[in-house]
Amino acid sequence: MYRFKEFQFGLLMVAPLLGAEILFAYLFLTHAGNNPFTLNSFLGATGGNLLVCLLFYGMTTTIEGDVLRISYGIGLIRKTIHLSEIGSVEVVRSPWIYGWGIRFIPNGMLYNIKGLSGVELTFKGRSRIIRIGSSNADALRDAISKEITRR
Repeated sequence: MYRFKEFQFGLLMVAPLLGAEILFAYLFLTHAGNNPFTLNSFLGATGGNLLVCLLFYGMTTTIEGDVLRISYGIGLIRKTIHLSEIGSVEVVRSPWIYGWGIRFIPNGMLYNIKGLSGVELTFKGRSRIIRIGSSNADALRDAISKEITRR
């Protein structure tokens, strides 16, 4: 059973890929002719778009058992953090230049799919941080704080 679960849809990831797919379909339908490479190009681009969409269409943050888990898309890309390693948590607002996705930021890593709000985790005995984007950063902070004070 999850003590916290949040899913965020990555519209800024999916919308451009959908637009590109519409362009690829238009180019294929209007310029296909008898060129076999056109079909291969279309199928390759479509397959690439589909793969990126499956891997990054959204981000799910969960607290279950003794772990905090961040996973993207269908779950192949994920990060697991043991709650016992967390020293503190606070709500933060990332600068827009940090962007979205999985990024190196000064002194740590950012896991984000949309927006600028999130939580920043500091760890016991380490100077590195992790920022996790969240549409409901206060609830995520409270859930993490509750779990780390329980341990």
